[in-house]
Amino acid sequence: MKSSRLIALTLIAASLGAADVRAQTARQDSGWLSVNVGSQGAPTGFTGATTFRTNVEDGTVSTNYPFTSATLFDAGAGVRIWRNLGVGLSVSYFTQKDELEVTTKVPHPFFFNQLRTVTGVQAGVERREIGTHIQAVWMIPATTHLQIGLFGGPSFIAVKQGIVTTVNVTETYPYDSATFASADSPLQSRRAGGFHAGVDGSYLFNQRIGVGGMVRFSRAQTTFALADGGTVTADLGGTQLAAGLRVRF
Repeated sequence: MKSSRLIALTLIAASLGAADVRAQTARQDSGWLSVNVGSQGAPTGFTGATTFRTNVEDGTVSTNYPFTSATLFDAGAGVRIWRNLGVGLSVSYFTQKDELEVTTKVPHPFFFNQLRTVTGVQAGVERREIGTHIQAVWMIPATTHLQIGLFGGPSFIAVKQGIVTTVNVTETYPYDSATFASADSPLQSRRAGGFHAGVDGSYLFNQRIGVGGMVRFSRAQTTFALADGGTVTADLGGTQLAAGLRVRF
């Protein structure tokens, strides 16, 4: 009986030792590369409200800027600097064209205080973001093949967003009504700093090559200029889900 217990304890100790050796082996890689494709989740939309002067009276424009999910491309690299701690850099990119809901109140050419309400949808308004994410990464070697990385740090996001400046309407005599024709929405470029955090899981087929997936949440804020000189605040970033190739070296 004592002999059986001794053998069992020996096997358990050997297994733990082997697991520790495997974990130590899994931690020997000095750096990594990743290439991902996935989805950019929708950040909070925003609304821009402006005024304009026509027919000796003020009119208004209200534009709803929604955001639908977009295809995300992401690539990154990093190096181990101390034990399980590494530093890395990832760059994410997406572009999306959305439909904007526009409501304008247009002064009447003949009568005061008789604004004509016009609504419409402007399609094909672009939003484009490039995010640069500087990461501190804590790597957890779960098994010889599976590794988990917890990461976070500052993000710097460059955005181009179409902002409505002019609403074009169609109207005919006696001008008691008008219809939406189009909206001019030139791109504005901005840069903003923020933060990100996330988790990455990698499964290695051998010592060097594998696949993985990551979830990252990033956030920054910027302001866009409106046609009447005002500004509107917009959130950048959002939840990103992606998967792809993993390389260790």
